[in-house]
Amino acid sequence: MFFIFFYLAGCGIGLNLPKHDSRFNSILNQFQQDAAFFGKNADTSKISVAFGNPRKEYELLGVIKLTKDLGNVDAICLMVPKDSNEIGKTFYRSMYGRHAGDRIIIVDQSFQRKTAEEIEILVYHELGHCALNLPHKEDQVIMSSVSNGTVLGIYRYFYLREMFLNNKNYPLFIYPLEAKDLDDNDNLELVYQVDYYSFGKRLKNELYFDHNKEKFLFLDDVVESSL
Repeated sequence: MFFIFFYLAGCGIGLNLPKHDSRFNSILNQFQQDAAFFGKNADTSKISVAFGNPRKEYELLGVIKLTKDLGNVDAICLMVPKDSNEIGKTFYRSMYGRHAGDRIIIVDQSFQRKTAEEIEILVYHELGHCALNLPHKEDQVIMSSVSNGTVLGIYRYFYLREMFLNNKNYPLFIYPLEAKDLDDNDNLELVYQVDYYSFGKRLKNELYFDHNKEKFLFLDDVVESSL
Protein backbone atom coordinates (compact mmCIF):
# COMPACT_ATOMS: atom_id res chain seq x y z
CA MET A 1 0.00 0.00 0.00
CA PHE A 2 1.61 3.19 -1.17
CA PHE A 3 1.02 6.50 -2.85
CA ILE A 4 3.31 8.76 -4.86
CA PHE A 5 3.13 12.01 -6.83
CA PHE A 6 4.44 12.41 -10.38
CA TYR A 7 6.90 15.24 -9.74
CA LEU A 8 8.82 14.92 -13.01
CA ALA A 9 7.67 16.45 -16.26
CA GLY A 10 7.28 15.30 -19.82
CA CYS A 11 4.82 14.89 -22.67
CA GLY A 12 1.43 13.65 -21.55
CA ILE A 13 1.41 10.85 -24.09
CA GLY A 14 4.52 9.47 -22.40
CA LEU A 15 2.55 8.46 -19.33
CA ASN A 16 1.87 4.80 -20.00
CA LEU A 17 -0.78 4.19 -17.34
CA PRO A 18 -3.12 1.18 -17.07
CA LYS A 19 -6.67 1.77 -18.26
CA HIS A 20 -9.53 1.88 -15.77
CA ASP A 21 -11.19 -1.46 -15.01
CA SER A 22 -14.96 -0.94 -14.80
CA ARG A 23 -15.27 -3.78 -12.28
CA PHE A 24 -14.08 -1.28 -9.67
CA ASN A 25 -16.89 1.20 -10.39
CA SER A 26 -19.15 -0.08 -7.63
CA ILE A 27 -16.37 0.26 -5.03
CA LEU A 28 -15.65 3.82 -6.14
CA ASN A 29 -19.34 4.70 -5.91
CA GLN A 30 -19.72 3.06 -2.50
CA PHE A 31 -16.66 4.86 -1.14
CA GLN A 32 -18.11 8.18 -2.25
CA GLN A 33 -21.40 7.30 -0.54
CA ASP A 34 -19.63 6.25 2.65
CA ALA A 35 -17.64 9.48 2.69
CA ALA A 36 -20.84 11.51 2.28
CA PHE A 37 -22.47 9.52 5.09
CA PHE A 38 -19.73 10.76 7.42
CA GLY A 39 -19.92 14.31 6.06
CA LYS A 40 -16.85 14.14 3.82
CA ASN A 41 -16.53 15.07 0.15
CA ALA A 42 -14.64 12.39 -1.76
CA ASP A 43 -14.86 12.92 -5.51
CA THR A 44 -13.86 9.69 -7.25
CA SER A 45 -14.83 10.83 -10.77
CA LYS A 46 -11.19 11.36 -11.86
CA ILE A 47 -9.84 8.26 -10.13
CA SER A 48 -9.13 5.15 -12.16
CA VAL A 49 -8.48 1.69 -10.74
CA ALA A 50 -6.86 -1.23 -12.52
CA PHE A 51 -5.10 -4.50 -11.84
CA GLY A 52 -1.42 -4.37 -12.66
CA ASN A 53 2.01 -4.35 -11.06
CA PRO A 54 2.22 -1.76 -8.25
CA ARG A 55 5.93 -2.50 -7.84
CA LYS A 56 6.76 -1.58 -11.43
CA GLU A 57 9.17 1.31 -12.03
CA TYR A 58 6.89 3.63 -13.98
CA GLU A 59 8.80 5.70 -16.50
CA LEU A 60 8.13 8.82 -18.51
CA LEU A 61 8.86 8.42 -22.22
CA GLY A 62 10.75 5.26 -21.30
CA VAL A 63 13.58 7.31 -19.82
CA ILE A 64 12.69 9.16 -16.61
CA LYS A 65 11.83 6.96 -13.63
CA LEU A 66 8.76 8.08 -11.71
CA THR A 67 8.75 5.37 -9.07
CA LYS A 68 11.45 3.25 -7.50
CA ASP A 69 12.14 1.03 -4.52
CA LEU A 70 8.48 0.67 -3.59
CA GLY A 71 9.07 -2.61 -1.82
CA ASN A 72 6.50 -5.36 -1.43
CA VAL A 73 3.28 -3.36 -1.82
CA ASP A 74 -0.16 -4.68 -2.78
CA ALA A 75 -1.36 -1.44 -4.38
CA ILE A 76 -0.27 2.09 -5.20
CA CYS A 77 -1.96 5.45 -5.74
CA LEU A 78 -0.36 7.49 -8.54
CA MET A 79 -1.19 11.19 -8.63
CA VAL A 80 -0.56 13.35 -11.70
CA PRO A 81 -0.18 17.05 -10.68
CA LYS A 82 -2.63 19.79 -11.56
CA ASP A 83 -2.98 23.45 -10.60
CA SER A 84 -6.02 25.68 -10.06
CA ASN A 85 -4.06 28.72 -11.26
CA GLU A 86 -4.57 29.35 -14.99
CA ILE A 87 -0.85 29.64 -15.65
CA GLY A 88 -0.26 26.49 -13.68
CA LYS A 89 -3.01 24.69 -15.57
CA THR A 90 -1.38 25.53 -18.89
CA PHE A 91 1.98 24.32 -17.61
CA TYR A 92 0.70 21.00 -16.32
CA ARG A 93 -1.38 20.37 -19.42
CA SER A 94 1.69 20.87 -21.57
CA MET A 95 3.64 18.52 -19.33
CA TYR A 96 1.08 15.78 -18.70
CA GLY A 97 -1.52 16.25 -21.43
CA ARG A 98 -4.96 14.83 -20.66
CA HIS A 99 -3.57 13.04 -17.59
CA ALA A 100 -3.09 16.29 -15.63
CA GLY A 101 -5.00 15.93 -12.36
CA ASP A 102 -5.66 12.23 -12.87
CA ARG A 103 -5.21 9.74 -10.08
CA ILE A 104 -4.91 6.01 -10.63
CA ILE A 105 -4.87 3.10 -8.23
CA ILE A 106 -2.97 0.03 -9.36
CA VAL A 107 -3.89 -3.17 -7.53
CA ASP A 108 -1.64 -6.21 -7.67
CA GLN A 109 -2.78 -8.83 -10.19
CA SER A 110 -2.86 -11.49 -7.46
CA PHE A 111 -5.88 -9.77 -5.90
CA GLN A 112 -8.02 -11.02 -8.78
CA ARG A 113 -8.03 -14.28 -6.81
CA LYS A 114 -9.00 -12.57 -3.54
CA THR A 115 -12.48 -12.15 -2.10
CA ALA A 116 -14.62 -9.09 -2.78
CA GLU A 117 -14.12 -8.01 0.84
CA GLU A 118 -10.32 -8.23 0.57
CA ILE A 119 -10.32 -6.20 -2.65
CA GLU A 120 -12.65 -3.62 -1.11
CA ILE A 121 -10.56 -2.76 1.95
CA LEU A 122 -7.38 -2.49 -0.15
CA VAL A 123 -9.06 -0.11 -2.60
CA TYR A 124 -10.55 1.87 0.30
CA HIS A 125 -7.04 2.27 1.72
CA GLU A 126 -5.73 3.63 -1.57
CA LEU A 127 -8.78 5.87 -1.94
CA GLY A 128 -7.86 7.32 1.43
CA HIS A 129 -4.68 8.49 -0.30
CA CYS A 130 -6.12 9.28 -3.74
CA ALA A 131 -9.46 10.87 -2.80
CA LEU A 132 -8.80 12.29 0.67
CA ASN A 133 -5.00 12.82 0.65
CA LEU A 134 -4.72 10.86 3.88
CA PRO A 135 -1.29 9.64 5.04
CA HIS A 136 -0.65 6.25 6.59
CA LYS A 137 -1.95 6.06 10.16
CA GLU A 138 -0.59 3.11 12.07
CA ASP A 139 -3.18 3.48 14.84
CA GLN A 140 -6.03 2.93 12.36
CA VAL A 141 -7.28 -0.19 10.62
CA ILE A 142 -7.93 0.97 7.05
CA MET A 143 -5.08 3.50 6.74
CA SER A 144 -2.38 1.39 8.37
CA SER A 145 0.63 0.73 6.13
CA VAL A 146 0.59 -2.91 7.21
CA SER A 147 -2.11 -5.21 5.89
CA ASN A 148 -3.06 -7.97 8.33
CA GLY A 149 -5.85 -9.56 6.33
CA THR A 150 -8.61 -7.58 8.04
CA VAL A 151 -11.83 -6.93 6.10
CA LEU A 152 -14.51 -4.38 6.98
CA GLY A 153 -17.04 -6.99 8.04
CA ILE A 154 -18.95 -6.62 11.28
CA TYR A 155 -16.96 -3.52 12.33
CA ARG A 156 -17.43 -1.79 8.96
CA TYR A 157 -19.19 1.29 10.37
CA PHE A 158 -16.54 1.79 13.06
CA TYR A 159 -13.57 1.27 10.72
CA LEU A 160 -15.09 3.82 8.34
CA ARG A 161 -15.83 6.27 11.16
CA GLU A 162 -12.23 5.93 12.29
CA MET A 163 -11.00 6.64 8.76
CA PHE A 164 -13.26 9.58 7.96
CA LEU A 165 -13.61 11.18 11.41
CA ASN A 166 -10.57 9.82 13.28
CA ASN A 167 -13.00 8.47 15.89
CA LYS A 168 -11.41 5.45 17.57
CA ASN A 169 -14.27 4.54 19.90
CA TYR A 170 -15.21 0.90 19.34
CA PRO A 171 -17.83 -1.16 21.15
CA LEU A 172 -16.41 -4.14 23.01
CA PHE A 173 -19.00 -6.44 21.48
CA ILE A 174 -21.33 -6.38 18.46
CA TYR A 175 -24.11 -8.94 18.66
CA PRO A 176 -25.68 -10.89 15.78
CA LEU A 177 -29.19 -10.00 14.68
CA GLU A 178 -31.73 -11.97 12.66
CA ALA A 179 -34.17 -10.34 10.26
CA LYS A 180 -37.16 -11.67 12.20
CA ASP A 181 -35.99 -9.72 15.26
CA LEU A 182 -36.67 -6.46 13.42
CA ASP A 183 -40.42 -6.97 13.44
CA ASP A 184 -42.26 -4.66 15.85
CA ASN A 185 -39.08 -3.68 17.66
CA ASP A 186 -39.18 0.03 18.37
CA ASN A 187 -36.02 -0.13 20.45
CA LEU A 188 -33.80 -0.68 17.41
CA GLU A 189 -32.30 2.26 15.52
CA LEU A 190 -30.65 1.73 12.14
CA VAL A 191 -27.14 3.18 12.40
CA TYR A 192 -25.62 2.21 9.05
CA GLN A 193 -26.33 -0.02 6.07
CA VAL A 194 -24.50 -1.09 2.93
CA ASP A 195 -25.89 -2.91 -0.10
CA TYR A 196 -23.96 -3.16 -3.36
CA TYR A 197 -22.45 -5.66 -5.79
CA SER A 198 -18.70 -6.09 -6.05
CA PHE A 199 -16.69 -8.74 -7.89
CA GLY A 200 -19.42 -11.37 -7.95
CA LYS A 201 -20.84 -10.74 -4.49
CA ARG A 202 -23.64 -8.74 -3.02
CA LEU A 203 -22.24 -7.02 0.07
CA LYS A 204 -25.25 -6.33 2.24
CA ASN A 205 -25.40 -5.75 5.98
CA GLU A 206 -26.95 -3.44 8.53
CA LEU A 207 -25.89 -2.13 11.94
CA TYR A 208 -28.49 -1.34 14.59
CA PHE A 209 -28.38 0.07 18.11
CA ASP A 210 -30.71 -1.31 20.75
CA HIS A 211 -31.63 1.63 22.99
CA ASN A 212 -33.23 -0.63 25.56
CA LYS A 213 -30.25 -2.96 26.01
CA GLU A 214 -27.68 -0.34 24.92
CA LYS A 215 -25.81 -2.57 22.53
CA PHE A 216 -24.98 -2.76 18.81
CA LEU A 217 -26.52 -5.48 16.65
CA PHE A 218 -25.31 -6.64 13.22
CA LEU A 219 -27.52 -8.08 10.50
CA ASP A 220 -25.36 -9.82 7.91
CA ASP A 221 -26.75 -10.86 4.53
CA VAL A 222 -23.84 -11.37 2.13
CA VAL A 223 -24.98 -13.50 -0.79
CA GLU A 224 -23.31 -14.83 -3.92
CA SER A 225 -24.27 -13.33 -7.27
CA SER A 226 -23.51 -13.92 -10.92
CA LEU A 227 -23.06 -10.16 -11.53
